[in-house]
Amino acid sequence: MLDRDLLLTSAEVAVTFAGFASLVALFGSRASRDGLHIDGNRLRTMVVCSLLVVALALFPFIPFRYGLPEAAVWRVASGALLLATIWLTLRILRDYTAVSAAGIRLGLFIRVLNSGLVFGPMALALFNLFGGSEAAAPGNYLVGLLSLLALAGVQFARLIDSLVMAPAVTPE
Repeated sequence: MLDRDLLLTSAEVAVTFAGFASLVALFGSRASRDGLHIDGNRLRTMVVCSLLVVALALFPFIPFRYGLPEAAVWRVASGALLLATIWLTLRILRDYTAVSAAGIRLGLFIRVLNSGLVFGPMALALFNLFGGSEAAAPGNYLVGLLSLLALAGVQFARLIDSLVMAPAVTPE
């Protein structure tokens, strides 16, 4: 499998994001510009995306080790990517609904960016599953993983921004 190093590097970067998320949650200020509910959603999305990237980066090695031809490996892996992004989309929609019910509005740019970073991998997985180029399948899969990693990065940046820009709490 030619993309072994890229898959493993993606998994390592995703684990690093999840580790940073844990540190932010542990040492981050309890005061938040955007509110704990939104920051909690960001943290959860970041950790979930990071863990999905780890799982999906390692997943192609399983069918490969069972002797499937490389074209079949990418089809099976793309099926897993499609299922993961559908599940992730449902989680994000549930979080958006909860945030909206709390009366908090998310910016249009952020909604479009988050949607693109989830629907992009979904489209690439569908392309690989249903007749996409065998030569492009590994690249499509990796771009899908990197999109999910970018979504984790966006959530991380927004979480850090919210915590750093939080109003100062004055002692009484």
